[in-house]
Amino acid sequence: MTNHPQAGKITPGQEAVSQSVQDVRNMAGLLFIWSRGRRQMAVLRAYIDESGVGDDSTAAGYVFASAGFLGATDDWERFTKRWVEALLAEGLPNPPELHMKLLLHGQGAFKGWDEPRRSRLLGTLITIINETPLLGHGCVIARGSGPKDWEKTYSGHVLSSARHYYAAGVIRCIWELASRASGFLGADEKVGFVCGSNENWEGGVANLYEIMKKESRERLVSKETTKEMLAIFGRLGPIAFESPKEFPPLQAADLLAYESRRRYIDQHNPDRDRPRASLVRLESGQRISYCLHKKDDMEPIFEKVLADPEYENKKAAWRKKNKLARLD
Repeated sequence: MTNHPQAGKITPGQEAVSQSVQDVRNMAGLLFIWSRGRRQMAVLRAYIDESGVGDDSTAAGYVFASAGFLGATDDWERFTKRWVEALLAEGLPNPPELHMKLLLHGQGAFKGWDEPRRSRLLGTLITIINETPLLGHGCVIARGSGPKDWEKTYSGHVLSSARHYYAAGVIRCIWELASRASGFLGADEKVGFVCGSNENWEGGVANLYEIMKKESRERLVSKETTKEMLAIFGRLGPIAFESPKEFPPLQAADLLAYESRRRYIDQHNPDRDRPRASLVRLESGQRISYCLHKKDDMEPIFEKVLADPEYENKKAAWRKKNKLARLD
């Protein structure tokens, strides 16, 4: 005689899906903004994560990427339900979590998986991304060929450690996603940003983000910027830092960050004659943009900054103005 689940009984898988959707919904409640004197929910939310912090040099040098997706609150809830169901269907432990590096190297929860199984899951997740109305952006920072090369540069002096280039990459990704918010018709409110938590470096991101918002208010008053930049500044809403395990949209951001980083590495690999199949599928929706910051491009900028005899005084004044003892 077959035993069937009792009617109305919630299975662990259903509970995991429900909890993940509820976490995403609760985040919408936390990311409130003030608009026209009323407290309103952030209709648009962007989830951002990184790939490559602390990784060893590749054939393309030291490469870091931050990336994320922008979407509407309701779409994120539907996305989360499908994403968690897809991971549970492959037998991942509850709560399920995708980490691209672990998946592709067969480590952690993916230990023992063969290539067809890994590719099947990745294809399913990319389909979910492409079938959800999201806009994505990947920001790559290429830091030269290795530590000695980087440490001798002006760029290496300014972005001297992971916390610095991590913060720079995430902030640039925030700016790019905010600039694309106008692609969502009828959603004129500020964007709420959720970044993958990292207790070592998230403070630097939060500091720079608040400074950017402060500058936006000053420019709004002084009218010292373009109409386009004012529109982007006007999109900068609240920011939060959360765990990818609890917020599946951050796992999608990790996927895009990994693919953005590999995209640059593969383009500089003479033995690679074609892009990754997963990248081709991810880009097929034509809703992902990229930006690249190479050491050689950054050098003239940082050289000019550091050559200013008033650099140290200006830096001290800037930190004092923004009430920062240290940038990090």
